[in-house]
Parts: sequence; structure tokens; C-alpha cells
Amino acid sequence: MVEEQDTHLLMAEPGVLEDPGKPVWYLANTLETEEPYTLGAVIAKGRSPVRLLAVVHDIDLYPTCTTEYTIKAYQNLLQILHEKDIKSVGLPLLGTVHGKFSLDQAVALLSENFLSKLPRSVERIWLVLPPETDCRDLCLFKKP
Repeated sequence: MVEEQDTHLLMAEPGVLEDPGKPVWYLANTLETEEPYTLGAVIAKGRSPVRLLAVVHDIDLYPTCTTEYTIKAYQNLLQILHEKDIKSVGLPLLGTVHGKFSLDQAVALLSENFLSKLPRSVERIWLVLPPETDCRDLCLFKKP
């Protein structure tokens, strides 16, 4: 499963964006003392299933998510899928979970930078779409 993440992995903390549930000093200390991950990185955690954290946000920047780093994350994700011989992956449209990419923009990035370059080992991709997505309007492939 792939998760959209920020450079400090704060989005990995359940509810941190709505109600952190932890003292503000804890979050501030985490931001000040821990070295941030690089934008575009993909961090693999666990073994079965592998949890893949796609770092596409930097909460110190505006906008927090850019096309450049989303493309880099897709490239790094492809490399991990190949190296770990992963057969199926649950994938959100990066930039739509916590970002503000439009559905059209996110699908174009996915198609151009991920789907067209999939390693042969990948047999299934489970798209995790935002709840408000009308799947009837989603078209990933069209015959020329």
C-alpha cells in the first residue's frame, strides 16, 4: 500500500492533521530534531504487506505538493516495485489525498510517469480514489 506523505512523516500519524492527540511540544520537537526526508523519496516499511510512504509534501512550502516531486516519487516507487518484486499495489492518486491536484492532473501524472513504465512483476494496481470521485468520469486509457 502506498501512502501520500510529508517530509517529516506527520501525515502518517493518525489524525495529526485534524486533531493531533499529542501535545504541541511533541510535534514541534519532532519537526526540530528529526532530519526530514527528501521530497520525492519513497520509504519502504514492513515486509508483508510492504507499506510505501511517498514523500510528496513539505509543510514548510506553499504549495506543499508540486508536480516535480510527485513525478520523482512515482519514479522512486517504480524502482522499489521492481527491486522488491511487488505483484500488486494499492495506490492513491498522489497529490489528491492531502494535496490539491485536480483529478485530471493527477490521472495525467499517473499515466505519463507510472503506468506507462510499470515493471513486469506488477500484476494488479488498486487505485485508491478520493471518496467524492465519480468513477464513471475516470478514464485511464483510451484507444487511439
